[in-house]
Amino acid sequence: MDDLRDPAEAITTCCQTLLAETEGTLTEQQQEFIQTIMNNSQRFTHQTFSLQDQIEQMRAGTAFFEIGHELRSPLTTIFGYNHLLLNGMVGELNAQQQQHLRQIDEIGNALKNAIDRLFENASHTQDDQII
Repeated sequence: MDDLRDPAEAITTCCQTLLAETEGTLTEQQQEFIQTIMNNSQRFTHQTFSLQDQIEQMRAGTAFFEIGHELRSPLTTIFGYNHLLLNGMVGELNAQQQQHLRQIDEIGNALKNAIDRLFENASHTQDDQII
């Protein structure tokens, strides 16, 4: 689960850095969006801790795949708010701010891919158990 938690914590760190380094240059709405991204990243991290035990217990059953929604939901919010910020929908950003947001996007994609691999591996494991 560290391959999921580490990137989520990196998103939180990027948001904290973005807020600290650009203090006074972000609009209130931009700050709120970044805070929402950070809150969802932290939510994702907490969910990985609470779901780790459940995942191990559920690998043999279909309930394991329902957990995917719990992990993907915060990522959807992170991507949505991040793209609104990157596309200037809530105001212009300087190059440094845009770089932090692009980094959040890259980390989010890495998280999504890690989740996809986790569930793909679980699917193969489940298929092997059936055979």
